[in-house]
Amino acid sequence: MFEAFAKKHPLLYAFLYLFVFEAGGSAIVAGGLEFLIAWGMYRFVHHKVTLWAFPHTLSGDCALSLFIQVCITWCCEEILINWDYYNNRTCTVMNLDLWLFHKLQSAKGKISTRFLNWYLEIPYGIIKYDNVQNKNNSNKLSFLPFTRRIVVNYPNEGLLYNIVIWLLKKIVRGLLWSCVIFCIIWPVTMGIMAGIGTSVGAYDFKFDHYPTPQIMKLLYAVAVAYASTPFTIIVIILRNNTYELRTLTSSDSLTAIQNIDMLKAHDGIDLPSDSSSSSL
Repeated sequence: MFEAFAKKHPLLYAFLYLFVFEAGGSAIVAGGLEFLIAWGMYRFVHHKVTLWAFPHTLSGDCALSLFIQVCITWCCEEILINWDYYNNRTCTVMNLDLWLFHKLQSAKGKISTRFLNWYLEIPYGIIKYDNVQNKNNSNKLSFLPFTRRIVVNYPNEGLLYNIVIWLLKKIVRGLLWSCVIFCIIWPVTMGIMAGIGTSVGAYDFKFDHYPTPQIMKLLYAVAVAYASTPFTIIVIILRNNTYELRTLTSSDSLTAIQNIDMLKAHDGIDLPSDSSSSSL
């Protein structure tokens, strides 16, 4: 069902997948949790809830929660989106994977190329089950074994070691994207809060213990979810598509061209014939 709808309406499915199913779900969960956390933090305290001053500073709360939310989102989406990709339920990325594939092939050694290889973690991509040669239904992984396959990148080491390294890798990438989001969302949010708060002294603002802090944190979490979730998903899909193209074109030229044709037919990829032949 997903595959047929995605092929028939690729743009609509991409929008629904990125901004309704995934980002929408992330926004609901993050917004609800932030509302509950803000309730516990500010509802029954005796000190004033202020924008800048301690101990109850909304600016510091927003700054910290943004980095935490983006990193948690990144780790969760790594599992969920990879599982969708394995089962061929993810959306297309409008030929960005083909552009990335040819850039990595033609510009090896450049700083930008090395950064993309590192940030996207292309060597750790996966292949759709439908594209695995000699597939057998009995060999298709269920969710828990698949999750272990995603997390364990160093089979000679223990499971705990692999989990820690995997988390560190995702957190580093989440923190880098958090810095970008922070520079945009945090100042805008502080400006809005300063506009609706009650002035205290020369530079600070105070708020009621309820419901302003709770509603503000809910909306803030929703904004962060929509800024982080689609980007994370696109990174994961690009990684897997590029890894898949690289893997399926690593054999002889004729087989590689046949493999690309198979991918085009399966995923609706529009690849010019001269591009496929020149890249091999």
